Amino acid sequence: MTVFATSSLSAININSLENVSAGKLSATQIQEIKRAYNETGRSMDDFVSFAVSKGMSETEALQLKARILEDKSKTEKETKGDIAITRNQLAESVVEEMRENPEQANYINNRIFGSDLFSNARMSFAPNQNMPTPKNYIVGPGDVLVVDVYGYAENTMQLTVSSEGSVRIPNVGPVMVNGLTIEAVQTKIKKQLATIYSSISSGNTQVSVTIGNVKSISVYITGNVTRPGTYTLSSLSTVYNALYACSGPSSSGSMRNIKVVRGGKDIATIDLYTFLTSGNLSNNISLQDQDVIHVPAYDIRVSIDGPLKRPGVFEMKQGETLKDLLSYAGGFTENAYQNRITVQRTTEREKSVADVSSELYGMFPLQTGDQFIVSEVLDRYSNRVKIYGGVFRPGPYALDSGMTLKDLIKKADGLLEDAYLDRATITRLRDDLTPELISFNVKDLIDGKFNMLLKKEDEVTIGSMKDLEEKKTVAIYGQVLAPGTFPYYENMTVKDLIFFAKGFKEFAAIDKIELSRRVKDDSKLKENVEKNEIKMISVDRDLSAGGDGDIQLEPGDMISVRLKEGIESSRAMSILGEVRSPGDYVITNKKERVSDIMARAGGVTSYAYVQGAFMIRKGTRSAAERMRDAKLIQKIQETEGDPSLIKQLQSRTDLVGIDLDRILKRPGSEDDIFVEDGDMIYVPKQLQTITVNGKVQVPGMMVYKGHSARKAIRRSGGFGMHADKRHVYVAYANGEMQSTGHFWFMKNYPRVKPGSHLYVPEKEETSEDRRARANFLASALSTVISCASVGVSAFIVINNYIETKHAQAETPGDK
Repeated sequence: MTVFATSSLSAININSLENVSAGKLSATQIQEIKRAYNETGRSMDDFVSFAVSKGMSETEALQLKARILEDKSKTEKETKGDIAITRNQLAESVVEEMRENPEQANYINNRIFGSDLFSNARMSFAPNQNMPTPKNYIVGPGDVLVVDVYGYAENTMQLTVSSEGSVRIPNVGPVMVNGLTIEAVQTKIKKQLATIYSSISSGNTQVSVTIGNVKSISVYITGNVTRPGTYTLSSLSTVYNALYACSGPSSSGSMRNIKVVRGGKDIATIDLYTFLTSGNLSNNISLQDQDVIHVPAYDIRVSIDGPLKRPGVFEMKQGETLKDLLSYAGGFTENAYQNRITVQRTTEREKSVADVSSELYGMFPLQTGDQFIVSEVLDRYSNRVKIYGGVFRPGPYALDSGMTLKDLIKKADGLLEDAYLDRATITRLRDDLTPELISFNVKDLIDGKFNMLLKKEDEVTIGSMKDLEEKKTVAIYGQVLAPGTFPYYENMTVKDLIFFAKGFKEFAAIDKIELSRRVKDDSKLKENVEKNEIKMISVDRDLSAGGDGDIQLEPGDMISVRLKEGIESSRAMSILGEVRSPGDYVITNKKERVSDIMARAGGVTSYAYVQGAFMIRKGTRSAAERMRDAKLIQKIQETEGDPSLIKQLQSRTDLVGIDLDRILKRPGSEDDIFVEDGDMIYVPKQLQTITVNGKVQVPGMMVYKGHSARKAIRRSGGFGMHADKRHVYVAYANGEMQSTGHFWFMKNYPRVKPGSHLYVPEKEETSEDRRARANFLASALSTVISCASVGVSAFIVINNYIETKHAQAETPGDK
């Protein structure tokens, strides 16, 4: 239960709002109500329903919600430093919000039971045009009759009822059918056809009359409906079809006293609740031309809220009671307090509150405007105690009369074997609902030295030995099948831990296993720097008894099983591109070089561009290297289009420039580097293009024709603005790079090869450049100011001259 107090008024209970007036609450109280409501986890859309369920009238709840929203708006405005929103502005904003959100705007209307019946798109009440013609269907002008003669004589006729109400039958003449039922029309037409078909009288020929095309009828809908007016409907339409066409009763219209007027007389009274509560459509009568449907205003309307299956606003008839209202509301939910319902009623002078007990539900009369509130059962237990921890069956239990602490432990099937007996606790609520903690000794309870009576909501907690101990573990790593950390058990040995780790791997060094144990002696910890003791042990592979494997472990011990000396994990590399046997190759020894792997791959093909070969090696790259590799990958993707190659390149890390041409000519030289695990060598096919990018006029790709760097730049339109001509560099296909050389004032641009990427960087602005630009801007600005000064002076002279001429013109006698 959430209770809050204020300094100006008495404390307000958010779960009991029946006597709260929204207009009299202070700003502090509004903030406290908002805070307490937010703690319930509900949204503001549900506030009105919540407040009504707690005893507040619907009008007061709406006003209170407006004040909470106003306070929220003020807080937001003050946070932003704006002027606080006024109540009128808030009302305008709420109205605008309601216009944008129809559900919010029609909140009260939507609570009316059945209000959505005729606005539900899934329930159209459209007349069924395919059903058999009802026997009581009244025939009128515009109907098309289908007359089927069959038997000894065969004939089919379609006869349209004229405006005078008759049909013309060939060889018979006109027959008046207006106002007759379809059954009567069939009898009449059959009688007339018997004059020309003698077999009809003998029964050898039959006559069937049905409706082919139905006529249209006009129905007037008046009163408290959403869209009153005259509606043209199918002659098969019913009252529900007409009500759906006008969107049903309005918010003030009755749903239980709808009149159908025909010929100035009430022929039916429609109660929509019979359909809403039981699905009964027996009162859904068929309409005729010129019928009037009148929806009067409701007489009695009440609301009921709380833990009900269908809370809302209901229209009631004279003589119906609270029991009927509960039936319309679907009855109570499981957590409803069913013995009493509170009603707020408006009298001639003021409001009143009454409590209706359950035995009066069937006799309590209803009055329009009544607001019934159903409460929830209290969220507490009258006879519950709980026990947790070191018992066999922890949980809640019923508190019997005179039940003691020992009785509760017995109900829980006694103490666990590892129950902590030196101390346990009871958490108890005092009479003022403040909690207190009572400690006791479980041994004394067992020995009969201590016992106590329990109270409702007592919570007994008995600990266990394992809960009071630090978690103990041991670990094993290295050449075992399942390395990791395992729970420690008493008398656990080295062999036990190896067994938990699924045993040794094939190349485990079982004669050089390292056992690490923490130093726990305080004196040694103070004297020695070493905090762990290391012991080398040997264990049989089959974990047979005896030897170091029987050494008992201690909590925190760690075992390391290393690889046998000389054993190395398998290493491999790959060769891709224009080689005779591309693929993956195992590195057989540490001295294997690039030339050895190339020899095993059968050498390069006749299409290979050896000068463009490169190697990818795992390692750490700089940002510039990653950018370079990315460009290389992009180039290969554009020229080769091999997805598997691109994937391998993107998964690697470092690009190593190699001179494969020199390596193949001079195996074992310093260029012929040793290969390592994960290396990838790529030999491209003959490249025929180069790219020029950076500060050139038209960057892009061109066919290589023995270009020098200068010629390639000229073919790209020459240097662009701010080009740094002194630092042009070329990235070769094999990953190597070369920058521009300088000798005195001479620039020696790097050589361009097939597949090269030539880049012209942008010149960095120096301090001299900045000073020159500043001087130019100052000079230009001075020129503009000078021109402007001359213009202003000229304007002043011209203006003075014009004013002088005007003054002379205004002088008397001056022409």
